[in-house]
Amino acid sequence: MASTHAKDDDFRDLLLTFAAGDTIVRAGQTDVQMYLVDSGRVELVKGAGPAERIVSTREAGDFFGELSALEEGAPHLTTARAATAVRVLPLDAAALGFIVRERPELALRILHRLALRLRTLDEETLRAHEIAAGPLAAERKPLPAADQVVAQATRRGGTALPDAALVHRDTGQRFRLTLDRRLLIGRFDPVTQSAPDIDLEIVDPQRTLSRRHASIWRDGASIYVREEPGVANGTALDDQSLAAEQPMRIRPGQTLRLGLVELELDLSPSKSTP
Repeated sequence: MASTHAKDDDFRDLLLTFAAGDTIVRAGQTDVQMYLVDSGRVELVKGAGPAERIVSTREAGDFFGELSALEEGAPHLTTARAATAVRVLPLDAAALGFIVRERPELALRILHRLALRLRTLDEETLRAHEIAAGPLAAERKPLPAADQVVAQATRRGGTALPDAALVHRDTGQRFRLTLDRRLLIGRFDPVTQSAPDIDLEIVDPQRTLSRRHASIWRDGASIYVREEPGVANGTALDDQSLAAEQPMRIRPGQTLRLGLVELELDLSPSKSTP
């Protein structure tokens, strides 16, 4: 998405440039705009001075401040600060209307990003409820991990794959796939202290993976993989490159290449754990 903006005559003249450390927008400000990140990295900050904390980051292809544009002047909830030199594209309601009419593919990408954030929020809320209900949950005898996957798949009408794993080609390291939900593949983010569902940092010493590189999920008896937006070093299945946000079916034995990390989908039973 970022490169599309930079090369598109509709938007090129609207890009704003900020140096590292510059404030792009302050918490509480009402400028009725959202911002798409064309290049660089932006930190979203809450608080000030000793109480300041970085709550999230946005990299090329992502956006922030959407509530101010969509809610017609709602104040920004966080301060956006350039962590590196950045270029951003400001979009007000009129510009968003133009994108919806003239560039619907960009509007769909924005909606997709919003959906991912809502999914993440829902999952975090669910985990918080599960932690809060810990004493009650402890009274119930849990199913074995594999049986949980079978039960969840049965409820959803799908085919359970409790032994699915991604296997690192060079080391044989197995990364278990509990495919009852969409899983994010990437590496640990030291800024936000967040980790993807499948953290491949241990097999990526050259740091070629993006923090949010790809996602993998089950649909019936098939497994699909998709590159996330803003990936720097690409994704391929065997010799075919994946286009961002375009799902592709992955079969056992195929090579999934994320940056320089090569993995193979394995559905055979195994007692080893990641």
